[in-house]
Amino acid sequence: MGIKVPAAIGTAALLLGGGGVATYYAQTPVKIDINGKVEELRTFDDTVGELLTNHGVKVGEHDKVSPAASTPLKSGTVITVQSASAVKVKVGDETKTIWTTAHTYGDLLKELGYDPAKVRTNVDPAAVLRADGPEIDVQQPVKVKLTVGGEEREVETYAKTVEELVKEAAPEIAAGEHRTNPAGDTAVSENLAVSVSKVEKKDVVEKQEIPFKTVKQQSANLDKGKSEVKTKGVKGVKEVTKTQTLVDGKVESESVTKENVVTKPVDEVVVEGTREVKAPAKPSEASRAETRKEAAKPSNSSSAKSESTKREPANSESAPAKKQEDKKPAAKKSDDSALRSTGRGGTCTASFYWEPQPTASGERFNPNALTAAHKTLPLGTRLRVTNPANGKSVVVRINDRGPYVGGRCLDLSRASFAAIGNTGSGVMKVRYEILGR
Repeated sequence: MGIKVPAAIGTAALLLGGGGVATYYAQTPVKIDINGKVEELRTFDDTVGELLTNHGVKVGEHDKVSPAASTPLKSGTVITVQSASAVKVKVGDETKTIWTTAHTYGDLLKELGYDPAKVRTNVDPAAVLRADGPEIDVQQPVKVKLTVGGEEREVETYAKTVEELVKEAAPEIAAGEHRTNPAGDTAVSENLAVSVSKVEKKDVVEKQEIPFKTVKQQSANLDKGKSEVKTKGVKGVKEVTKTQTLVDGKVESESVTKENVVTKPVDEVVVEGTREVKAPAKPSEASRAETRKEAAKPSNSSSAKSESTKREPANSESAPAKKQEDKKPAAKKSDDSALRSTGRGGTCTASFYWEPQPTASGERFNPNALTAAHKTLPLGTRLRVTNPANGKSVVVRINDRGPYVGGRCLDLSRASFAAIGNTGSGVMKVRYEILGR
């Protein structure tokens, strides 16, 4: 306190220095209020300053006197003296020493320009201010933009750091694993933008296929260039456990933490042939024709009795079969003669061939196409070939020459032969009819 007040200022003290009742009434009646303590007195002093000096009231540099010391005294004047106290006030990171005549801490806050209801302090605003009291810590709220789970809102906070802000404004997220931007130890300032995200860990289990391997084996029992599947491959199944990191419910990353094979894969075994296969010679059309002519000449040798071209199947017509053919009823021959007389067809023995080779038409022979060879019919002629034994027919196109074996008029492709008969027989009796080109 700056003010020093004598032990007593009162009417009794003033009367001792005067000259009786007359002197008493000649003095000016005033009131003096020192720090809330009010006393009445009468004085011959002319001004407030003289009164305070003559009556031992010492006023410090920071004390307040009202009215001013030069103010003339008159009857009823009230002199107020407020002694100042030095207090330390901390606002944010700055600490000041302030002289104040405030009666309460709330009055002090008002002097400093703060609304006691809108600031946070370490003292009770209603408490009487003491010179020996604690340092006063004044905290003002700041406005920040806080985004929680993608939703932005504006909040006022007394928090000093971002982490304190999150604990204050989003306690449900702060209680678990979370992520802030900026970092949690960043100081909170006016209009700071802060975002906080909830971080979760979750395990998920999914089934995945295990591809099978292909194992190759070699075999001398299979032609070179060919392959067969000995054991069919089967995919396996495994359970994969992944740990996912979710930020605000969305998967940010994942990593495999466990794998469990449920079914092992079965390797596929493929056998590849190594047996050498000699490619057949590809004679020219002229040489093939010569070969057929030679085969058509009579011969006593066993080799002359068999077809010399590649069209003759392994189970071709045998000698007994030919004898039986010669013994067929004459009616069949008469039917054949009748068909020939029209110039539109005939009846004969047909064979088949299957090995790839050039044809007289220039196209590559295809055993799966409906074609046939004839010695004289124009290339491109279409025939209907019928098996009298079962009544089945097939339409073929002449694209090659032959056969040059006696008693045979047609050499059918394997597909054409199989359409009306059994290829296991090698040859069969057929009736053919020219349809045109």
